[in-house]
Amino acid sequence: MASRACTRVILILAWIKLLTAQYSIPSVTIQALKPKGIRVSIPDTPGLSLFVFQGNVNRSIAKNDVGNIMGEITEPTDGRWVFEDLDVQLNVGDVINYYVHVVHNQMGYIKDPDSVIVRDTEQGAYHFVAGVHYRATEAFSNACLPQYKDLLAQYYNILNERLSKRCSAINVNTNVTFIKAMLSLLDETEVKVDFVLEITPARNETLLYDLCGTTLKLIFDLSVPYASALIEPILNVSSIGNQCPSLRAIRSSISRGFIWNIGEALIRDTNDVPTRQLEDPSSKNPTANDCGTTQTRVRNGKACAGNIIFEERFDFLREDVWQIEQYIPDEPDFPFVSYQRPFNAPTVSVQGGNLRIEPKLQQNVPGFGSSIEMGTLDLFSGCTSTSTKCRAEAWGASILPPIVSGRLTTKAFAFTYGLVEIRAKLPQGDWLYPDILLESFLKKYGSLNYASGVVRVGGARGNEQLAVGSTGFGNNLLYGGVLMDATCRDTLLRNKTSSRPWGDDFHVYSVRWTPDVITLSVDGEEWARFAASGDSLKDQFPPSCDVARSALTTGSKLAPFDDHFVITLGIAAGGITEFPDDATSGGKPKPWKNTSRKASLRFWQDIASWIETWRQPALIVDYVTVRAL
Repeated sequence: MASRACTRVILILAWIKLLTAQYSIPSVTIQALKPKGIRVSIPDTPGLSLFVFQGNVNRSIAKNDVGNIMGEITEPTDGRWVFEDLDVQLNVGDVINYYVHVVHNQMGYIKDPDSVIVRDTEQGAYHFVAGVHYRATEAFSNACLPQYKDLLAQYYNILNERLSKRCSAINVNTNVTFIKAMLSLLDETEVKVDFVLEITPARNETLLYDLCGTTLKLIFDLSVPYASALIEPILNVSSIGNQCPSLRAIRSSISRGFIWNIGEALIRDTNDVPTRQLEDPSSKNPTANDCGTTQTRVRNGKACAGNIIFEERFDFLREDVWQIEQYIPDEPDFPFVSYQRPFNAPTVSVQGGNLRIEPKLQQNVPGFGSSIEMGTLDLFSGCTSTSTKCRAEAWGASILPPIVSGRLTTKAFAFTYGLVEIRAKLPQGDWLYPDILLESFLKKYGSLNYASGVVRVGGARGNEQLAVGSTGFGNNLLYGGVLMDATCRDTLLRNKTSSRPWGDDFHVYSVRWTPDVITLSVDGEEWARFAASGDSLKDQFPPSCDVARSALTTGSKLAPFDDHFVITLGIAAGGITEFPDDATSGGKPKPWKNTSRKASLRFWQDIASWIETWRQPALIVDYVTVRAL
């Protein structure tokens, strides 16, 4: 916990004894954060009870001075004493003058003032640190730690090969190397191991470091067994003799970035290759001289090659960025939902750093006071679409949308070309499906029947056992692609089968969109690719398809995917396009026909069959990032 109480710090400084023989302050690690901020840390050691950092930017500092960057930490986090100040703005060339002091076994110690210079990072040392906690089957002592360390080291060569191969999936060789492991006994049955890995791509581009870092983050995330199976040799550690029991990994924490250590000179050598460097937080808004050219375009903004142009971590719901939709959708999918944001039954929320979109029954929304089969649904107050989609009235076979769901769109951000990554856990429940989409901002080529294009980044239908004949396409089948025509919507859709349901775990769904090709990946592995055949993408559709051919001839060969698009996240249910009429779920026929006027009614009348399967109906999103090409 950081404090800016200068009075307390000055009092502490007054009684510090300058003792150096009895205790040596551990090496200090400093990182800069994007878009701004600084992180300073030291490893935890027995007896530490206080860590204080004092620093000035471009101004000298003397021992016992109070700096303009200061933090007082009174307890460690995951084996390190970490101070962060997210308000510090650092720029290339800034000099950080600083010192630290600690309290160890009730005695105070000061590390003499030092300084570092902020340089650019494109050639810097990039470290990935995975803090893995293990639980032992029985109590053991510190004497086992060196033996565990040696046992783990036996697997580094094979893991270096595996991880390097995974990080090299983007057609550039990237070496991943285990540098060291630091073990600490937390109690008699729990040990923490900090694995330090260094990432070295063949080309020194920030994008390549970050792509590999994101891939490793997923692999070391123990909540995603599908991905962490790659490092299984170090997650289950065998017993050693009779004194050191077996260990099982139970949780992990991740940090990554360009780093330097105390005393290192941050300058370039004669080969123009820099030493360890501070990650440049100004790279998100670089100067004209620092900005590399890119094919990416940003509405009302500027993009620089390899830089993040949009990032959402969902610490809270930013309604200046996201538009929470409220309307009743219709063509071409006609899902059986309305998009709403009822204050007393939220469909969209942020919980624990995740976005949560969860459908509900309209009849259970407090204050509804009407009937699905006979009532009226009025969404004019706060409606985000045209008037025809703001009100519905039940009449005859046409009932009100029985499901209330959520949908968000990036109203403040639109772009053309880039790399999009979305880490999400997909919903599970019969007749549900997620929308993780790129949608046209201006509808340049038309607004009906996907005329201006939709990219379905990834999704899986929520049914556990969904099939047409012997072909399954339930939650184990990932599907996605590009939509350009409602009649021929499946022409450019692809799929990928998994042995496990996609909704069981978080996965990273990504799309790389360039002027020539659109590629889809999941967890760092490409699984679908769409490029123009002949003169344009539209040539892949047969003449019978109602593609906007005339309008598309005015665009590029990848039209309609050559204009600004926005990001859309949501959940829908039912509808007339996602589920074929001859489908069965758990052996039972689908309750509605796509061409029937009573489709929504038949779905609603079968509620007893599907509502009990909605055990995890939410789309949960960890983060969204967009990076320029």
